[in-house]
Amino acid sequence: MQYIRLSTSSLKRHFHWDFTQEERCTWYELLLVSRESPFPGYLQQSLEKGYPTSWLAAQIGIPTSKMQKHLQKFIDDGSLEINSQGCIKISNWEKYQPKYNKYEENDSSQAKKDNAE
Repeated sequence: MQYIRLSTSSLKRHFHWDFTQEERCTWYELLLVSRESPFPGYLQQSLEKGYPTSWLAAQIGIPTSKMQKHLQKFIDDGSLEINSQGCIKISNWEKYQPKYNKYEENDSSQAKKDNAE
């Protein structure tokens, strides 16, 4: 299972006030889609080709027109970068990565206990 890190401090920063609830939900779901993609931190299907906006919209369950507006707002904010092939990079991807994975640690600890017995 893959994880991303979110901070409650987001509730006190510009992200909470400058974006609608739907935009924030879209952002969090884009983070999840990116985490599960072959290129974590990016929204792209190959090294040279980004996901179509319609595909991203379908994954999240919103109309393509809304996805286009949300993506543009994230780009304007500096949260996303997009290149000429449509590959989307999530700026500051590292800040969304867990410092450690407590579930992997627990699994590892259990495996060590099992091996010791």
